[in-house]
Amino acid sequence: MLQRTVGGAAHFPWVENPSGARTAFADLTGLLRSRPPRPVG
Repeated sequence: MLQRTVGGAAHFPWVENPSGARTAFADLTGLLRSRPPRPVG
């Protein structure tokens, strides 16, 4: 589980705090990349 708060942002965090939103998405993609792939099928 990953939970991030984008400070100073409300309904549109990518508009109100683009740097904070970018960091939150980078954290998420880093977590997803670090997980081993699951077998398909």
